[in-house]
Amino acid sequence: MSASAYKRPYTYIALLFSFVLLSPTAESATLQELNAEITSLLGRVRSSVVTIYAYRQSPRSESSAPFASESVDTQIGTGFVYDNNGHVITTSHVVQGGSRYDVIANDGRRLKARLIGADGEADISVLAISPGQFPPIPLKTSSVILTGSLLFVLGNSFGIANAAALGTAVGLRPDGTLQVSANLAPGYSGGPVVDVSGSLVGVVTAKLTEPVLLSPLRLTRTSSSGTKVWTFSGAETEIPSAGVILALSSRELRKAADRIITGERSGKGYLGILPQDMDPEWMEQTFKVKHGVMVAEVLANSPAWKAGVRTGDILTTYLGRRIYGSDQLRKLIAESREGDVVNLVVVRGNRNLTFTVQLVSAREMGSADGSGSSNAQSDTIAARLETEIPPDDYDKREIEEEILQVRRELQKQLDILNRLQRRLDRMPSDKP
Repeated sequence: MSASAYKRPYTYIALLFSFVLLSPTAESATLQELNAEITSLLGRVRSSVVTIYAYRQSPRSESSAPFASESVDTQIGTGFVYDNNGHVITTSHVVQGGSRYDVIANDGRRLKARLIGADGEADISVLAISPGQFPPIPLKTSSVILTGSLLFVLGNSFGIANAAALGTAVGLRPDGTLQVSANLAPGYSGGPVVDVSGSLVGVVTAKLTEPVLLSPLRLTRTSSSGTKVWTFSGAETEIPSAGVILALSSRELRKAADRIITGERSGKGYLGILPQDMDPEWMEQTFKVKHGVMVAEVLANSPAWKAGVRTGDILTTYLGRRIYGSDQLRKLIAESREGDVVNLVVVRGNRNLTFTVQLVSAREMGSADGSGSSNAQSDTIAARLETEIPPDDYDKREIEEEILQVRRELQKQLDILNRLQRRLDRMPSDKP
């Protein structure tokens, strides 16, 4: 038999193999294999992921009935098992202000947990359950994450425990956090971000927001009982940016978690504000400043609150340095040490105010029992609301947001008034 005769069967096999690969049936089989790989990967990771319920007791108001029971606020988030000693990681804002905690496993078991501590600067907290209950999630040792890499995020999606979302790595931000493109529900806070090998590359800590100017709205509803109209005035508001989240990297997570577990003092200073970037043009027109960040939130009993910093202030200078963005400010605060005394300048209305603040430990502030985070409002407004509206008939967060909006609107009206006054001053007098 000739050599060509020996080669002929292999040629037929190669052609048949190519035909099979290109056929719809083969494509379907490939997709099924890919789907099986993904579901198997997520199945392994889910055994390490838990849903966290943080319960916070709301004291009974003095005006309530003598035997009225206390109300309980529930904060729901996500966490994951960190090691074989039963340590569970989540974000500090998930557990903040809680008095007791439950951990719900993927198999439905509910376990009691206790808070070990928290690092408010890193936004990481550590809970403890009985050791050996669930396998720890493997952490990625390398800090290199290629832009565009496929990532999976696990967490609680509107009551569906251990839901999964597909995302991609956008890249590292200047402050070292990982930016991820993924659409997540609020319950994903504290959830693990894993790569295609099932290793944790980060933990969900925040969702980016962006300012949006809403025009006046008019909503009409017509029914058999008549027509009802709702009118909403125009306002600037913050809405979640479509599918953009921030995650603390596994490398920084390990550092923060180990410090909390061993009781080591982080040494980092903690100011206690949430800075928010603003559009430079809008900032200059509204507040007459060319640099700075808005103080979107002040932690109750924090150094910033005690010094006099309030929600709505524009922080322009920190330690003598002009502030141009929230990332820059966070980096400067992180470089400060516990006990450091820092000077900062804020713009409030038409005044520049200087505050001297002594920073505290980030870890101690994060684990404090405190009353939790607060968009601090003035005592006068709070007192008036307490007398005019029963406590159960309003939401604190709504009031805090309304105060912030009123401050912005007042500033805009003051700017308009000043411009009109200057125009009037330039007009010729009517007197002969």
